[in-house]
Parts: sequence; structure tokens; C-alpha cells
Amino acid sequence: MNLYLKGLIITLAGLLPVLFLILQLLKPSSYIDITLTGTGLFIVLSAALYFVLRYFARHPNKQLFTSITMINILIKIIMTGLLIFGYIREAAPADNNFVMIILAIYIAFTIFETWFMTQLAQSQFRK
Repeated sequence: MNLYLKGLIITLAGLLPVLFLILQLLKPSSYIDITLTGTGLFIVLSAALYFVLRYFARHPNKQLFTSITMINILIKIIMTGLLIFGYIREAAPADNNFVMIILAIYIAFTIFETWFMTQLAQSQFRK
């Protein structure tokens, strides 16, 4: 199993209990949709980042790696904002507690992607 999949599995294994705990503190049935949608969105964004980095990993322009990182951050911020605004518009939640779920997902995937990109960069510089 490659490094990305191992990291993703570990991230999800750590994130799911945290999300479960947050859902138990809130109204579980009220936020299951945003939990699944948010987790799915970040898995897709993370997978897209993996394929882009894998494609450009051996590119001679080392600044490209930094550019991809910055673009990834921008895309994650925009998609998170769209997710929040879309959820508010469609679900009309009674409160803003769902933001804790989104924040937990965002932090978990940011840590995972940072770790993965660091590992990938280090392996490429060793070659």
C-alpha cells in the first residue's frame, strides 16, 4: 500500500472518532449530512492533490511544488466556504454548530496533506 493510502486511512481512523464525539455533543441526526458531505469533499480534494503531485513530482521546476501547495490551500478555502454557504442555504440549520464539524475535517486533512507533501518532497530531493 502506498504512502498516500496509508496516511489517508490513518487520517480517517483518527477523524471518525472525533466526528462521532462532536456529533454526540450536538444533535447527531441534524448534522450527519454535512459530516458525510464534508468528509467526501475533502477526500476528493486530497485525492486530486495526490494525482497532481504525483504527476509533477519529478518536474525540474522546484517552484512548481510550492505553487501547487498554494493553489491547494486556496482551493480548500474556497471549497470550504462554498460548503458552508451551500449548507446554510439548503439545510437552513438552527445554529452554527455544524462549523465545528467542518473545522475538524479541515484540520485533519490539512495535517494529513502537509505530512504527505513533506514526505513526497523529501523523497524527491533524496533522488
